[in-house]
Amino acid sequence: MVPLGWFFVRNRPENIGLKIDGLEEEEEDRVSEKFAPQVHISNDPWTLKQAMKTKEFWMLIFIIVVPSMVNTGMTFHMVSIIGEKNFNAAFAAYILSITSVVKFPLTFLGGYLLDRFKASIIKALNFVLLVAAVFLLIKADSRSAFLIYAVVHGSFMAFDGVSTSVILPNYFGKKHLGSIRGFFSTAMVIGSALGPLPFGLAFDHFNGYREILLMVLILPLASVIISYLATPPEYRH
Repeated sequence: MVPLGWFFVRNRPENIGLKIDGLEEEEEDRVSEKFAPQVHISNDPWTLKQAMKTKEFWMLIFIIVVPSMVNTGMTFHMVSIIGEKNFNAAFAAYILSITSVVKFPLTFLGGYLLDRFKASIIKALNFVLLVAAVFLLIKADSRSAFLIYAVVHGSFMAFDGVSTSVILPNYFGKKHLGSIRGFFSTAMVIGSALGPLPFGLAFDHFNGYREILLMVLILPLASVIISYLATPPEYRH
């Protein structure tokens, strides 16, 4: 793979005289104006240092870290959570599989919608799905209820992944996207690592997961508001 990567992978289309989607900048602007004039796409050369000085950067950090924490927390403890409702590990694995199956096709729909609507609005509405997923996990006591949970959570994960990939270049441009995305990726990894911990501590303290799931609801509820308020920052030299 090293020789293939060395000879065939390039950092960005512009390095070999191309544009994203094969469009020249003027064509890209016309297409954006025709199909999604309300979608903000930044061509400003934001650096990581400049981006970190904006409140929008840290708002995006919050709404990107929250799913990492919540998703890993629920996934790592899914066998135990479902076991509390008298279902076995095989059913827990089935539920996680359904989540992945639902996620795959909806990723394409997420991309289509993000080309036409503001990423902040998509993010805000999507966190409503995460609120619903956590609530369903608290209340579910039948196979059908857990299946509904899997569909809702899979839908959230599909839209969350695509919207995260889109919102960073839309807000901060592509020139220094590597360092900006690297910072966000590090934050996501930290969130993923920390997510299961409070679930385990809560189980030891409360002998169950209901309390921690109720507390976790606060995070996506806050993310609905923060996502809506996280509009594109104004570039300053």
